[in-house]
Amino acid sequence: MTSKKPKQPKPQSIRITRDAFDFIAHAARNTDPDEFVGMLRQNRRGIIDTILIIPLSEYGSGFSSINLNMVPALSDSCGSIHSHPGAPPLPSQADRLFFSRMGGVHLIIASPYDDRSIRGYDDAGAPLGVEIV
Repeated sequence: MTSKKPKQPKPQSIRITRDAFDFIAHAARNTDPDEFVGMLRQNRRGIIDTILIIPLSEYGSGFSSINLNMVPALSDSCGSIHSHPGAPPLPSQADRLFFSRMGGVHLIIASPYDDRSIRGYDDAGAPLGVEIV
C-alpha cells in the first residue's frame, strides 16, 4: 500500500530572509554580465533562508544551468533562483520548463539587483509576491 502526500496548496507569496536576499543580490552582481543560478531552501516556517550553490553549475551570457548530478540527495530544495542581467525578471519559455522540474517556488532577479528587481513565480510560471523578512 502506498500513501500519497496530501497536495500542498500553491503559495501566494515567497518569503525570504534579508540575509538570503543579500546573498542573491551579491552573487548576481558578481556574475554580471553572466547569469547566476542557485537553489532555494526554506526553514520550518516556510521562509527561504539558504541559497545552495551547486558545483559545476554553468553561468553564461543569456543562460545558466544546474548540474543535477551534483545536487545533494538531501538538499530539501524548494525551488530556484537565477538572474537576468540584461532583461526584466520575467520567465522565458525555458525558465518555465525549468520551473516545472525544480520545485514549487522560483525567483528571478534583474539588474540593479535590489529589493525592487526581484520577482517570484510558482512551478507553472505564475507570478507570486516576494516578501523580504
